[in-house]
Amino acid sequence: MNNKIKIAIAEDLDFFRSVFIDIFQDEKEFVIVGAYKSGFELLENIEKIQPDIILSDFHMENGTGLDILEGLREKNLVIPVIIISSYTKQESEAILNCLDKGAIDILEKPTEQSFKASFDLLRKSLLKKIRYIYNNTSKISFYNNKNIKDVDYILIGASTGGTKAIELILRSIKKLEKTSIFISQHMPPRYTKTFAQRLNEIGKNKVVEALDGEKVEMGKIYVAPGGFNMIFRDNKIKLSDGANYIVSPNIDVMFESFLPYSKRTCGIILTGMGSDGALGLKKLHEGGAITVAQDERTSVVYGMPKAAAELFIVDYILPLNLISDFIDSISK
Repeated sequence: MNNKIKIAIAEDLDFFRSVFIDIFQDEKEFVIVGAYKSGFELLENIEKIQPDIILSDFHMENGTGLDILEGLREKNLVIPVIIISSYTKQESEAILNCLDKGAIDILEKPTEQSFKASFDLLRKSLLKKIRYIYNNTSKISFYNNKNIKDVDYILIGASTGGTKAIELILRSIKKLEKTSIFISQHMPPRYTKTFAQRLNEIGKNKVVEALDGEKVEMGKIYVAPGGFNMIFRDNKIKLSDGANYIVSPNIDVMFESFLPYSKRTCGIILTGMGSDGALGLKKLHEGGAITVAQDERTSVVYGMPKAAAELFIVDYILPLNLISDFIDSISK
């Protein structure tokens, strides 16, 4: 067991608890150290089981996913928590609050209508995320080689850990006058509207979930809707179906749509697993764009920023707390 990734599960429904356990049954590098019917039951046993990763439903009668996050904080324990929940419009805001409290990601439960397909998708996504979170410890450093200039477009791509990072950035940046910001955050459909509404409430700038055919306004911030890729064309937003992409909203697609405007653009890759955005950022860099990646120390998962840095096309590798200042320095 010493070399295995220890998983703890909190889910009040017997059926879904067994579903989550089944995900790891044939995976030799994982071991289930506890499966509980409530968040409080998991917290009572946390010191004994010492999990590496916690999977938790959001809504449970005796201790929610949010209770688990708050309990871990009270115990001064730093354990990655992934929230797996059925979407309801009424609970979407509360589920997003889990990201504020330290959850590293949200995944949707399999649906009754297409259980096998959605279960297979969940299994594949969950195993990949956990392996990345647990094993990703590589380090890389790079230094800027490009003069700072004002830009018209700032593009932000993020995945695991990105929602909180984006909130911290948008809370701090100045009021934009002429520069527009475009955000592609890997997130399940239906949550991005609530996410955009929250971002709109915390900072100085207007934030909206992007609409197909919408004309881009200076000084506005656009969030790609879940399940779609956001494309910039003729000063309008075009939304394309993200179903054929491994991850969506896809960051590479967004970045590449700005290639004709590279010299007026800054591309930023924040925390996240995988490599989405790296190739698009490379193309932007070759066209004259400013390129930025979040550093390893402040990234929840140093996957996407690392992939970009390893291409040697990142002008600035910055800690999260300096990215908002950098945006202020290049925006109008």
